[in-house]
Amino acid sequence: MSGARKEKNSFQGQLFAGSAQSKTWEVVSPEPVALVLQQNKGEWKLIALKQKERVWETVLDVSFKHRLKENFVQWQQRGKDGAPQTHGLRFENTESAKKFSEALATALSSSRKAELMTLRIIHVGKEILLTDIEKGTTAEQLLKAVAAKQGFNPSKYALALPPDSAHGKSSFCPPNTPVEALGAGEVHLVRKDSKHASSSSSSS
Repeated sequence: MSGARKEKNSFQGQLFAGSAQSKTWEVVSPEPVALVLQQNKGEWKLIALKQKERVWETVLDVSFKHRLKENFVQWQQRGKDGAPQTHGLRFENTESAKKFSEALATALSSSRKAELMTLRIIHVGKEILLTDIEKGTTAEQLLKAVAAKQGFNPSKYALALPPDSAHGKSSFCPPNTPVEALGAGEVHLVRKDSKHASSSSSSS
């Protein structure tokens, strides 16, 4: 088989499931489990194994947050239903817990970098913003964020693709289109009544 899946680290401890509201913990497995941090096609997974069988797993997504306290590492993220889910791993010593926490931080950092892209925002021929943004951010969300940062009314402006070299006109970015799908490293901030931009769905 190909080596698409890459194991990063393996740790051993007692796995707990908890509630952030009640501050109580329930043992997932009375015996220690092997917790493996794996990468597959840019996605990081945390997998609990007991006698080589999976008893629990999760993906390290943008909602994943963790913290270290002595020999215990606690993490929380949103489940498929949107509700927060809390788990923790108790180690035999603080050094092992620290190494696990550091491995999580490294995996999260690389995962989040893969979800970002650098985008230049141009207004009246000048760069007003250079930002790292999540690839799934829509043009409308980006417009509102830029408006808040630059202090202008977003209802009077739109984002547009770089001008067409043949005609010198830009096409407005569809509001619900993710920035990654725009296929450009820059977008232009233009007034909606601009003669130099047009709707991408309009016909000549």
